[in-house]
Amino acid sequence: MIRIGNLNDMRDPRDPSDGNDHQKVWEILPWYVNGTLEGHEHEFVARHILRCQSCADDAVRSGRAAEAFERM
Repeated sequence: MIRIGNLNDMRDPRDPSDGNDHQKVWEILPWYVNGTLEGHEHEFVARHILRCQSCADDAVRSGRAAEAFERM
């Protein structure tokens, strides 16, 4: 599982993403969080969450939820 810490210090304040980027990230985020996303899609999500606070927050929440589920 990918550990996602505080991304605020690394984020590019210029977010050129459009709605399609956000939708794509949202669709594949579970695989990114559990560490099974590979190649171009992994890089796409990694770059996007450095620019997009909303998607970065979703990644952090998803990671915390996955960790909680694993502890059950």
